[in-house]
Amino acid sequence: MVSQDPIFWIPTKYIYHVAALMLSVLGATALYAIRKGIEFVKEQAIRLERIENVQGVQAENHLHTIQGNTGKTVEILEKMQLGQAELNGYLRGLLNRDS
Repeated sequence: MVSQDPIFWIPTKYIYHVAALMLSVLGATALYAIRKGIEFVKEQAIRLERIENVQGVQAENHLHTIQGNTGKTVEILEKMQLGQAELNGYLRGLLNRDS
């Protein structure tokens, strides 16, 4: 009578060969997973480097824009300061006239 357990279907002299084959397949599968993981990490590092480069360029462009607009902003603030000083003088004159 033949046993229903599949391990007994393999002749005894081939057990070590089958075990070695199974370990080889397991090892190859593990190495494949490790290689894919390393490849994924390298791709992510490249993507991160590209993002950092783009952010550097954007920061530089932003800095140039701010530096370019600083002169205009100072001129506008000086005009506002002058206008505010004139308004303050006018209001003081009104207050002093009524007193």
